[in-house]
Amino acid sequence: MKVITANIDTIFYFVSPENLQLKSEKENEIAAICANELGVSAYCIRSGPNVQDSGMLLSELVDVGIENFEIIYFEKEISKLNAGKSSTIFLSHDKKVDFMKMLNCESINNSGLICQKILFEK
Repeated sequence: MKVITANIDTIFYFVSPENLQLKSEKENEIAAICANELGVSAYCIRSGPNVQDSGMLLSELVDVGIENFEIIYFEKEISKLNAGKSSTIFLSHDKKVDFMKMLNCESINNSGLICQKILFEK
């Protein structure tokens, strides 16, 4: 990861409780909006099975460092009004700290489900 992070400002990780992956166009669109809000010019996107696996993700996040990544939680909308669309939530710094702690101690091997617990169960 040091080679990747040497040339970028941040990494956007997309996690989902349903083990979904957004189309790359949608990921790029969301990441560009987040990068603009953060004033980030160089970034990369990570998603898919390696990001959904909580153990693999934790190892990577520790290597990257909390100041160099953002977690973007998304889930598929199931209401009739938004059928087929997805909604996203950008984790605050405190929620990222909680997320990393739970990745380390939860028995659930799905980073999206862990993120969902942090956001909606407290």
